[in-house]
Amino acid sequence: MKSIKAKKLTKKFNEVVAVNAANFKILPGKVTGFLGPNGAGKTTLFHLITGDLKPDSGTISIYDEINKSEIHLNKQKRYETAIAGVGKLYQDIKIFDNLSVIDNVVVGLYSEKEKNPFWIFSHLKSIKSIRKEYEQKAISALKFVGLYDELGDQIFKKKAKELSYGQQKLLSFARIMEKDFDVLLLDEPTAGVNEFLVRRIEDFIKAMVKSQKTVAVIEHNIKVLEKIADFIYFMEEGRIEFSGTADHILNNEEIRKRYIGIE
Repeated sequence: MKSIKAKKLTKKFNEVVAVNAANFKILPGKVTGFLGPNGAGKTTLFHLITGDLKPDSGTISIYDEINKSEIHLNKQKRYETAIAGVGKLYQDIKIFDNLSVIDNVVVGLYSEKEKNPFWIFSHLKSIKSIRKEYEQKAISALKFVGLYDELGDQIFKKKAKELSYGQQKLLSFARIMEKDFDVLLLDEPTAGVNEFLVRRIEDFIKAMVKSQKTVAVIEHNIKVLEKIADFIYFMEEGRIEFSGTADHILNNEEIRKRYIGIE
């Protein structure tokens, strides 16, 4: 299992300090939650982990708890961070509208080498078998999120843009699951979906942890965090103001006043 560690992580946009000297650890094999008002710096923090943004100062690394090895992520490009085992579910749904449901998942399985036209031309006999192998992996991912049960063989013809918003959210989960990342960063995974789908997403996250994944979640739904989070960081104006177990944070009177609005 792998964890993420950060020390004094800082990111500025002109005079605005989006993340201010943040110290945190995303716990291995657990669900770590990030809570706070809009603009607190939570999504920026995730972008710093994945390499979408570079920190102005501080350190961030991925640590293999079993092999006791560490990779510093400060200067890593996004694809290098992904190779190191970190994947992210974006707040905005990231799918290919005009590709079929199954192709949305399959396309992420091809290596850079297999996308090279020269490699394709020299391995024409292998293409069909590779495609079949990747389709089976994609079907497994779609079964995991329940889309295969809903759509059946329509996954081969139905375009992603024809899916409902909730189904598109499930497809984005399938796309990240088939990559087999060690650390999964989920940015507001339950935003905009109905209660039934919220419950399903909670189950996905619990299943990820059971399969030895490390999960971090940005979530505004307090009830979701109550059910899935082991540890929570509360952010405000770029700073981590509070941290602790889910029970400790969610029952903290000061946090309830400042964030939830409960006296």
